[in-house]
Amino acid sequence: MVRNFKRKTEKGNAPPDVLLRAARLVRLGSSIRKVAADFNVNYRTLAR
Repeated sequence: MVRNFKRKTEKGNAPPDVLLRAARLVRLGSSIRKVAADFNVNYRTLAR
């Protein structure tokens, strides 16, 4: 059993300020996929 998980990649770690700016653009009417590509985050993260 694993006791201390050590993450091997930095994938999926977007800073909170980037996510907030991306979410704000989506709320203002931009496409989720376009904003996700611009900010380099997964579009499913913004769809929540």
